[in-house]
Amino acid sequence: MNLIKKILIILFKPSVFKIGLLITFSFVMLSFFQGRINFLNTIEMKYLDFRFQNRGYIKEGGHVAIVAVDEKSIQQIGRWPWSRDVIAKLIYKLKSYGAKVIAFDAFFSEEDPNKVSPIIEKVKKEYLNSVKKKQDKDFLSFMTKEAKRADTDMAFAQAIEEATDNVILGYAFFLDDEEVKDIDKKSFDTHFENIKEAQIKLVFAPDKEERLNDLTTFSRGKGILSNIKLFSSRTVNHAFVNARPDLDGPIRKAFMFISYQHEGSTYYFPSLALKSIMGFLEEEVILRLAYDNEIFNATKVEDISFACLSMEDRSEDDKKSLKSFACPKNPDGTINEEAKIFIPVDEEGRFLINHRGPAKTFPHYSIADIFDDSDTIKASYDSGDKIVKKTEAFKNKIAIFGATAIGVFDLRNTPFSPVFPGVEIHANVIDNILEGDYLTRSDKMWMRV
Repeated sequence: MNLIKKILIILFKPSVFKIGLLITFSFVMLSFFQGRINFLNTIEMKYLDFRFQNRGYIKEGGHVAIVAVDEKSIQQIGRWPWSRDVIAKLIYKLKSYGAKVIAFDAFFSEEDPNKVSPIIEKVKKEYLNSVKKKQDKDFLSFMTKEAKRADTDMAFAQAIEEATDNVILGYAFFLDDEEVKDIDKKSFDTHFENIKEAQIKLVFAPDKEERLNDLTTFSRGKGILSNIKLFSSRTVNHAFVNARPDLDGPIRKAFMFISYQHEGSTYYFPSLALKSIMGFLEEEVILRLAYDNEIFNATKVEDISFACLSMEDRSEDDKKSLKSFACPKNPDGTINEEAKIFIPVDEEGRFLINHRGPAKTFPHYSIADIFDDSDTIKASYDSGDKIVKKTEAFKNKIAIFGATAIGVFDLRNTPFSPVFPGVEIHANVIDNILEGDYLTRSDKMWMRV
């Protein structure tokens, strides 16, 4: 008995060696289990990819139109980036065809390099300096008018302002410390002011607000790159366009929001897809946060939802397009107008995308065709082309502007293809939510497709 007691005393007597050994063992076991988790997650995701490919194409719900900077547009309009007055013209065209939302999977963080108004102003200044006595007033008036007409940035800004309820401007967050290490942090204050009004307004957080500045399970922006003030001041509708692939390459999940800290406060901003849905429904999204006691009391996402929509007095088209958000009936047959429609997300606020199919599962419309005088337009699909009326193509739709031309477009990897235009990632998320067609996990943690 004394021998056992002595052995136990020796084993449990603290020492630097034993503490070091215990720490090393703990890290080895943690790495082992983390590795197993990562391995199982990878297997699960690869199985999901297989299920997608085996299932094949699913018809999209008709809510989204891709407004494409394609090869035809570049050939007719010129190389990208285009003069901003071209983008202004596009806004007017889409608005005239009845687009409900015009979302830009792009941002304009610098002045238009193509505008000639500074050159005209320089010529005018040189003229004034060289001819001080006998100045031609008509010539000066002409130069002033031409300078205003040639200010393509102002033309774009005015178009945004005139369609301010319809237009959503894209921007980007820097998500890694490495990305911002060489950037002047003061510039982020300006960009924050540009997008501040676009924050999610209905955020329900835990009681102690100061604890939201601690550990979180969801993504935080490290910096912001937004549009120039001339554009951003014309609308309160801004949304980030960030996407992050899984470790093995494909994009399977989409950020619904990203948080950002400014002067000690935390703000939450919607993705382009979520903001487009907010504009389409004309409703604010509701974000609820909670504490995750399993992860050092980290702040996590509890749920994301919208208030349900009453279908009373709505048109048949609205009832069809908004069916997934209709208020449900109570057991007694009355309408439950207090119900909420929940968007399934993980604790990081990411949405698992139910990919519809390969590129051009959603209709692509060339901007060159939008600009022509025809009443009809070609809708390009992976399965073939279709001719439709322009009002049919865009009326009450979410029109997403994005590049699809080779060498210009935002290349992404999805379960259907390693070469996929990023603009259709947003389209997939929007369509999933508006159709109420979600991926969910079963009890065994496998995906249902």
